[in-house]
Amino acid sequence: MSSGGGGPLGPALLVTPNPTADELVVDSEPTDEKDGSMELLLLNSNQEKVFHLAEARLPVSIPVSNLPEGTYYLMVITGKNKSVHRVLIEK
Repeated sequence: MSSGGGGPLGPALLVTPNPTADELVVDSEPTDEKDGSMELLLLNSNQEKVFHLAEARLPVSIPVSNLPEGTYYLMVITGKNKSVHRVLIEK
């Protein structure tokens, strides 16, 4: 799992707040390179898709208030690269 950092995906991704109860924001560290789209998938602990955005441009806000508490996994896909970020939802 990746929690950010530069590399093949470009600028480090920021997934905040974590833990969250209402909304999850995906953005990148300040840089001049906020171009290109990516695919976002939010999976529950059973690997079931609970949110999908095929062509996202940062920043993205994901509503999570309707989801039960637990551990979720945000998969960020850009081209052939992907990273996974663990997200906690607490009420």
